[in-house]
Amino acid sequence: MKPTVSLTASICLALSLASCGTPPVTSAAESGGTPTLSALALPVAPTFPVPAPQTLPGPATPELTVPVDCRATGTGRDIQVGNPVPASGAGTVQVASLGAVDWNRLGPGDTVRVFWRATPYFEKFTISTGGTAAQPLRVCGVPGPGGALPVISGRGATTRTDLNAGSLSSGIQDLAVISVFNPDYSKRPEHVVIEGLRVQDTLAGAGAARDTLSYTATNGALRRYDPAAACIRVQEGQDITLRGNTLTGCGNGLFVLSRVPEAQMSRDLVIEGNNLYGNGVVNNYYVHNAYVQGVNVLVQFNRFGSNRSGALGGNLKMRTAGDVIRYNAFEPAARILDLVEVQDHAELVIPRRFAALKAQSPDSVTPGDDARVAQAWAAYKATFVYGNFIRNAGAAAATHLIHYSYDNQQDDRRPGTLYFYDNTVVSPVERSTTNFVRLLDGGPWTGNSDLTPMVNASARPEGYALTRVWNNVFVLGGVGVHNPAYWEFARYRADRLALGHNFVSAGWNTDPYWGAPYVFPGLASALVDPAYTYAGANNAPHITGVTALVTAATSPVDVQNGRPINPALLTSEGTPVTLMPELTPTWQIDPQTMTRLVRPTTASMGARE
Repeated sequence: MKPTVSLTASICLALSLASCGTPPVTSAAESGGTPTLSALALPVAPTFPVPAPQTLPGPATPELTVPVDCRATGTGRDIQVGNPVPASGAGTVQVASLGAVDWNRLGPGDTVRVFWRATPYFEKFTISTGGTAAQPLRVCGVPGPGGALPVISGRGATTRTDLNAGSLSSGIQDLAVISVFNPDYSKRPEHVVIEGLRVQDTLAGAGAARDTLSYTATNGALRRYDPAAACIRVQEGQDITLRGNTLTGCGNGLFVLSRVPEAQMSRDLVIEGNNLYGNGVVNNYYVHNAYVQGVNVLVQFNRFGSNRSGALGGNLKMRTAGDVIRYNAFEPAARILDLVEVQDHAELVIPRRFAALKAQSPDSVTPGDDARVAQAWAAYKATFVYGNFIRNAGAAAATHLIHYSYDNQQDDRRPGTLYFYDNTVVSPVERSTTNFVRLLDGGPWTGNSDLTPMVNASARPEGYALTRVWNNVFVLGGVGVHNPAYWEFARYRADRLALGHNFVSAGWNTDPYWGAPYVFPGLASALVDPAYTYAGANNAPHITGVTALVTAATSPVDVQNGRPINPALLTSEGTPVTLMPELTPTWQIDPQTMTRLVRPTTASMGARE
């Protein structure tokens, strides 16, 4: 049974309901308690304040990070670490090492400036204090010759003995080279900026779990890092900015935790212009290039390179509510984008969980939680991914580019809409690497449910996620690929997509001739247990707008950098993006050099014009 959706309605819903009205959109297979597509409309405004880019157009550093101005501009102290040139003046403090900084007493307007030197700083530290919105606490790197970033290495690193880094029994010291953490669980660091540093080395050798490096803890004991230790770990925090850093050679490159109560939440994070690569643990699925929990997270202008060889984790894994992922370059990993349910802070996102928290643990409720949960729940229903260049190639190529669903708790799965637009995806993958490459994995569609019956509309009125896909370029196979992997837009027939105008290489719907269930080539095939999904989910792929796809035998873009080769095709078939300004693709990147450019229009398909 094929979906009965008009192309016009599909494109209207993928763009601006204000200009198209709200036509009823449903499909014959989507009856039986599942919300109609018209119930999942584009928000009229962002679900959280999306900060404007703080960088300017221009080239990246030699480390492919955004340049950072490390001048001390705050009203606090100018603490200079390793400056070879003597300096004096009001508020100026010069020290030779990171351990000579009194990290416990930093405050608003203080700037810790780490100067490049030929040898790394083999030291680790914790930021337990913070600043204000107007006067953040900053730790930044002053680059050296050729723009080289100062290096902070966890290899044999020492720790200041009075550092407010928590007891050894808490394990936090084992988990990071740089941590943002206050051991007083009634407080959290706020208004902190870490930028312009190269942070590395919690694992040596091949990067297996047994290859952890050692460091000296606050009590002088020699200890080993946890295999999952991060280059930078945010244990909790609000208004935390990580900009222009290189993170490599660790378990997790970046790790952000968020927990209940509010004082242990991570909120309002900006992850901008960093270069993360060579992280992960060999033969381990649970450690990633970046793992982020929290509420209201902006990820932009970053390069997410490949994990270390043999690591099985994802590239960017997020358990977040309110996420915008834009203008990044992604290399392959087990999953390139793994966007799953909130976990340790679900009670402060999902109203049903919050009601249980109030009833069972009222001491964990903080004044203002009701309003914060309302905002987080609205934000949880919309994820925006645009202007990214995704290259899925080589032996580590992913089978599923995006996972948008859950992986532990079915009831808490992402319930709203993933908006995927103006991205360029290049996937020259041989079938010997993986039989299929799929844009979306909306599964698993299995149990782990507290609700009975779990799947009907009354039990889950928030419904199941929808992915809206328009103005993208999907280049499949290509020169040198002799037997390209089969393509599917989704993994499961139950996964729900609304397609607008997209370019996809000719042959995208090649039939593998494998018989059932592979009878909808290019769309979706896998079946699920009907006990754990909505009625009719297995009847046919729940994908609309297929007739809007634009195909050609040759790529309209340079597969190395995304630059248009056939701009006339991309522009004539593209649909101008009519979203609110905060979510309109006004920037673009060169994924090879990470140069940042202003995008002249929004009328062309793909991440570059």
